[in-house]
Amino acid sequence: MRLSTQPSEPRTPGIVAVPHMHDALRLMLAQGWQIDPPVLARLAWARHPTTMLSYHIILRRAAQRTLLVLTPSVELQAILSALHIPIV
Repeated sequence: MRLSTQPSEPRTPGIVAVPHMHDALRLMLAQGWQIDPPVLARLAWARHPTTMLSYHIILRRAAQRTLLVLTPSVELQAILSALHIPIV
């Protein structure tokens, strides 16, 4: 068994960056998290081509805040539209 000597990618606490995690968003909403509007549409700097967008969604529950970064999709658009959350 060979272990990698490459350093792992740094992680930032409170940031989740996985494309198409709509189930995670639904679960968080069901657990009482709320989306802080607006959702920010930004260039996905970690992906190629650089014209791809990612949605930066800030969620809050009590004194907690977290950032969920998702790729745009019809499913995500439907969730945000149903909640009347603007995208800028």
